[in-house]
Amino acid sequence: MSPFGEPDWVSTNNGATATQDAEPGLSTTPVPVADSKETASKSRRNARVFLVFLSFLNIGLSAAMGALGILSCINTTASIDDLTDMMLGIYMAIFAFILFIYELCWWQPIPAINRSFRKNFGFMYGLNSKGFYLIFIAFLTLGLTDSNNSGVDGLDWVTGIGWLAFGVIHIAVALTWPETVDVYRPPTAGLDQEEEDENPNVV
Repeated sequence: MSPFGEPDWVSTNNGATATQDAEPGLSTTPVPVADSKETASKSRRNARVFLVFLSFLNIGLSAAMGALGILSCINTTASIDDLTDMMLGIYMAIFAFILFIYELCWWQPIPAINRSFRKNFGFMYGLNSKGFYLIFIAFLTLGLTDSNNSGVDGLDWVTGIGWLAFGVIHIAVALTWPETVDVYRPPTAGLDQEEEDENPNVV
C-alpha cells in the first residue's frame, strides 16, 4: 500500500524495481570479465603452441635447404655454369645454417653464439624480418630449379616453395595475430641490458 492508502499498482513512484528501456541497438547484457580474460589467455596459449610448431618447421626447412646446397656442390662439374651453381649451393647451405642455429638458440640458450647472432643477424629476432629473410632465400633456391644439380627430383621446388610459403606465413601471422608478437621471445642468453641498448640491429 502507498502512504495515501492507494493500492500499490496505482502509485507511480514504485520505480525502484522497474526496468529501464534499453537504447536501440545496444545490448544491456554485461560481458563477464572472467570470460574475457579466459579467452585472451587461451589465445596466448594457442599462439605459444603455434610458435613452437613454426620453430620445428623452420628446422625442417633449414635441413632441406642445407641438403639441397650440399648435394648441389657435390654434383657440380668443372664447367662455368656448374661452378656458378656450386657457389649458389654454398650460399644456400650457409643461409640454412644461419636459420638452424637461430632456432637452436631459441630452444637451447647458447650465450656465445647468441651474442654473435644479435650483432650480425639481428633481423632473425623478429617474426616479420625473419619472414622476409625466408622469402629472399626462397627466390635464390628457385634459381636452381632449371639445373637440378642436387640429383634429387623435386627437392629444389619443395625447398624453394616451402621457404617462400612459410616466409609469407611468418609475416601474415605477425600482422593478423597480435598475440604471437606479444608472446614471442627471441633468445637473450649472454646479453645484459647494456649490451641490448648498444645493439641497434635488434628487432
